[in-house]
Amino acid sequence: MTALTACVFDTADGADDAVRRILADPDRTHDLVDDAATLRWDAGAARPTSERRPELASENALGDGFWALVIGLTLGVPLLGAAVGGVAGARSGSLTEPGIDEMFMNRLRDAITPGRSALLAIGARSAWDLVTADMTGPVRPDPVATEISDRQLARLREVFGT
Repeated sequence: MTALTACVFDTADGADDAVRRILADPDRTHDLVDDAATLRWDAGAARPTSERRPELASENALGDGFWALVIGLTLGVPLLGAAVGGVAGARSGSLTEPGIDEMFMNRLRDAITPGRSALLAIGARSAWDLVTADMTGPVRPDPVATEISDRQLARLREVFGT
């Protein structure tokens, strides 16, 4: 089973800090993460920004189009590029067929507000596992997750060409 997870942080730079911590720890393996992205909503900004994090991705990465679709449909942000829009409209229409349920999208949409950020990952290892491995104390990110079956993951690979 594959997990699509988001660790939501109470600060706009929390997700970027988490990526730096993950990459700085040579003992932490991230080879079970297929792909990752960060989502950041700076206080005072009109909308959040996203960035694919290829430094956390494997050769099985789904790519920019996947993250543009997930983030665009979840947050109601215009999709990045006409090609992605074409894929979204022609091939999937929504994310529920390939296994990304509305509950995940709604919880992520509700969690990402100005001044917050999230690290999103898809793979056998979740963003929650990566981020919280060395964390102690009461300040921990909020997890948002959904499971994706092997069949649904195959459908995502078919749509996004990996």
